[in-house]
Amino acid sequence: MDIITQLVTPFYLNEVDYDVLEFSVDRQARFKTDGVLVCGRWGEKSTLKDGEHKDVAKSALRASRGRIAVYASAGSNDCAKSEAMAKDLLALGVDGVALTLPYYNKGKPREIVRSAVRIKKHAGNKRVFLFYDADRCLDGESEAELKGNNVEIVRADGEWQKCHYDGDEFILNALCVNGVLFSVIANVFPSSIIRIREKWENNEIEVAVSEWFALKEKIRLISRLSVPALKYALSLWGLSHPAVRLPLIQCDDDEKETIRRLFD
Repeated sequence: MDIITQLVTPFYLNEVDYDVLEFSVDRQARFKTDGVLVCGRWGEKSTLKDGEHKDVAKSALRASRGRIAVYASAGSNDCAKSEAMAKDLLALGVDGVALTLPYYNKGKPREIVRSAVRIKKHAGNKRVFLFYDADRCLDGESEAELKGNNVEIVRADGEWQKCHYDGDEFILNALCVNGVLFSVIANVFPSSIIRIREKWENNEIEVAVSEWFALKEKIRLISRLSVPALKYALSLWGLSHPAVRLPLIQCDDDEKETIRRLFD
């Protein structure tokens, strides 16, 4: 199983903090995760200007120094914009791009599939991931076309399939199918996720499952409270500033107390 950390985008005074970003990528490399995904949902991509989007990818590539893979999200509700951004990111040298099934899609996936396939053809040997969950899933024919063109499917639900998984609640699924886990909690605890994988691969299954359950309450809290909670948890460890961009807002006092109980 590969572990790719869905990296937050650090802000300070409402500007991207590139020093902290590069520190975060370096930290993931030192803990030996397999890669990072920047400018994704957990990286507040919808608030990033196009120039910032590309600069974040450049900064991550600079910090990685080839030690781990760097992927960048090119997802958009506008397929044309997604294709243009994917080409720009690939030209910068990222190892692949991530796409999303647009939220307004109502069961007419043909153009989305074709767009993803066009991006993959342009990407060549670089990876292209398409994220979607059970509420916006594609039909079997569309999935088969994506797989036939080497577009890799990332699920955000518990379906036990040979695919990749979005979120730490599905780590056991990813381990069972030897897929990719797009981890969020690895922003804070990369060593814990690495250790779970190592225990599983050493056939210490019960230990791996036990250690995942030890993280489960933290994973559920971050999943429920989203980016502001993750950034606040990182700030407790001195790893990032808790700032987020509107429409997100920082955690309230009760939420902060709950996060401190689990993370401090």
